[in-house]
Amino acid sequence: MNNSFEQYISHFGGKHGGLLFAKEYGVAVPNSVVWKRWDTVSLERIKEICREAQQRSGNIIIRTSVPDDWRWIIDQMPTKVYSISRMSEADFMKTVMAGIAEVEQFLDDDETYVKEHATLENTEYDAKSATLSISPYYGNVTGMITEHPNFSDGLLVDVRQTGGKDDEHRRSDFFQWKRVDNPEISDAHLNAHELREINLLRDNADKVRQAVRALWIDDNMTYQFECCWDPATKQPILLQIREFTPRKTLQLNNWVVPNLRYFMGNDGSRITLPITVGTYLDQFDKKDEPYTGIIEHWFGQYRKWNLANNANGIIVTVQSCLGHILTQPAVSVTKRWGFALLDVQHNHTWNYINEHNPISVFHNPTRWIEWEQEEQY
Repeated sequence: MNNSFEQYISHFGGKHGGLLFAKEYGVAVPNSVVWKRWDTVSLERIKEICREAQQRSGNIIIRTSVPDDWRWIIDQMPTKVYSISRMSEADFMKTVMAGIAEVEQFLDDDETYVKEHATLENTEYDAKSATLSISPYYGNVTGMITEHPNFSDGLLVDVRQTGGKDDEHRRSDFFQWKRVDNPEISDAHLNAHELREINLLRDNADKVRQAVRALWIDDNMTYQFECCWDPATKQPILLQIREFTPRKTLQLNNWVVPNLRYFMGNDGSRITLPITVGTYLDQFDKKDEPYTGIIEHWFGQYRKWNLANNANGIIVTVQSCLGHILTQPAVSVTKRWGFALLDVQHNHTWNYINEHNPISVFHNPTRWIEWEQEEQY
């Protein structure tokens, strides 16, 4: 990895350092002010950002970061969005300063939990070393590009749509990820403007990935790139970069077109595991032996994956998108040399899975991935 990039990460944290490094080399990123927690922040820069935010969505976003959220500590650092629409300068500064205090309180309140999480990932966490940032909130449609670890040219593209007046589930604290690999995108819950933004984002977001990739190349690692469409400049904006998982490229016969959402994980070697069924991510605990978790419902921003479990595989039986919530279990089982089957309900080769019998998953160059179960007596 580029030494200068490592210095940015060390000084500003994974989230902020990645963006500042990319900005240095001409990649479009949000206009933001970044500071270490105990440093003095420029009030004039905050006012400048707030005035820009009022010309955009009317919201600002306060984010936090530490060095190890570049490759670990996924979805643990607090982020909050605040409305400053139609506020005077005095009022929006009161809102911002109260927001900073609230986010810092979240850092302190969650420190013990996040430290335990970091320990399970063999890393460290210190809330006092966090950096904070303020930037305009660029809108309700953001995209995630995930490089597939087993297929060298494979990209998964998911879009998160938040907010909205027509659907009670589209609140600012609810994240609904939508798969947009398919060129035919239509959704009854999205208006024409949102659909247009999704299509523009899908068609242009890979330009951001390629621009960042050109700055440093680690062919042995895959990454996630979060971005949004900026209607003001008519270009995609990079919001975050992070490591995903190491590459383990699988060979396929020329005529095989894999369903990239169907599998990601180990090198394709046969792995046999018993099955445990759970409704939510936080219902999988440590068992006597490693297992595969069948996830029946992964939605829910606050129902997070328990790193203390010893699941070496996951099977998702609802529509799967690699947003923030599902990234953690996918990364977790892959780093344990396991597997993630993320598209079971859309793959017609999957028949009924008997949860009482162990399952074997393995690579077949003529089929992509296969599975077997033997009856237990």
